[in-house]
Amino acid sequence: MESPEFSALRPQSTEPTVESLQGDLRSLRGLFQVALAALILLAGSVNLVLWRQVSLQRKEALRMQQIVEDYQKNNEPVIEGLVLKLQAFTKSNPDFAAILSKYSLNPEAAPISAAPGAVKK
Repeated sequence: MESPEFSALRPQSTEPTVESLQGDLRSLRGLFQVALAALILLAGSVNLVLWRQVSLQRKEALRMQQIVEDYQKNNEPVIEGLVLKLQAFTKSNPDFAAILSKYSLNPEAAPISAAPGAVKK
């Protein structure tokens, strides 16, 4: 004779009933719908964060473009003029050539501008 603890572990019937299968199907459908809703919310949240980041990056790129244009308009001509004056000074004071060559600004080098005689905007 079997002990009562082993008989409780043995399944009562080997075939599931229609009602239990329908209940399992309903719970699986519910779980699937919850998982699908969570996935949709997650995708929407990621889209919102990425849209916000793209918007911020576009604004930042516009600001950086304005800074570059300001530099090219105001600072670059002053710096180029200073380099040209230093190169002219080096022609009359050859001792200063070592300092210019240290910073790759020696008079033999081409001017800083992209092309000689190029028209600036």
